[in-house]
Amino acid sequence: MNDNFEYNKFSEEIQHWDFTIIQRPSDKRINSTNVRIDCLSPAVIKKGSQKEKALITEWNEVFPKLDNVKYLKIDVYNQEIFDGMCKIPNLEKLTITNSNFTNLTSIHLFKNLNRFELIRNNKITDVEPLSKLRLEYLKFEECFNISNYEIIGNLKTLIGLSINGNWTAPKNLKLNSIKTFENLNELVHLDIELCSLTDNSFDSILKMEKLKRFDYLGKVDKKTVLNIKNNHKNLCSGSFIN
Repeated sequence: MNDNFEYNKFSEEIQHWDFTIIQRPSDKRINSTNVRIDCLSPAVIKKGSQKEKALITEWNEVFPKLDNVKYLKIDVYNQEIFDGMCKIPNLEKLTITNSNFTNLTSIHLFKNLNRFELIRNNKITDVEPLSKLRLEYLKFEECFNISNYEIIGNLKTLIGLSINGNWTAPKNLKLNSIKTFENLNELVHLDIELCSLTDNSFDSILKMEKLKRFDYLGKVDKKTVLNIKNNHKNLCSGSFIN
């Protein structure tokens, strides 16, 4: 059996202690390389309050000045905050861990973004704005209301793609098919471990010639697994074959 992390493009690259944790836009450390911003939680600040509005304005004045920030982790509870942070000029990696903003339109403002991770958002329905980016790594987790995951098939620069439901409860995310991804010619890792496939077809895996890792935990007959394992030249790891 192969190493559990072999060719895993979504294992933690940077440890949490390597992020500078920021809670106020006035923090002098804010323009660091790797930043975790904790702000505007509705558990702390009343939504729609004057305090919230003032903080949104303050954050949005700061975001365009963060020219040293390369990697940002943040919870986003306001569309205005998402739109504002898309003006961070040199951002390369963005992980949004909890959010309820409703659209991704402003994401096209990022000129250097190569990694985007959206975790726990049930407001976003449309991912078409991502087609304007040259992403290499894309991850969705617990984003159950997106209606056009097939758009991702147009992101030809992707090396790693992860789309999953809930890791702690038996709630899978449903995909119609992976056929729409078969032209992702640079893809090395496909992770749909906690997804259900409506067509239950895996023939497209054989067309992803550079794929080295495929994670899927749904029921697949042994004949299908053996056929792909024997006929794919590069696939060598992941829960599908292990």
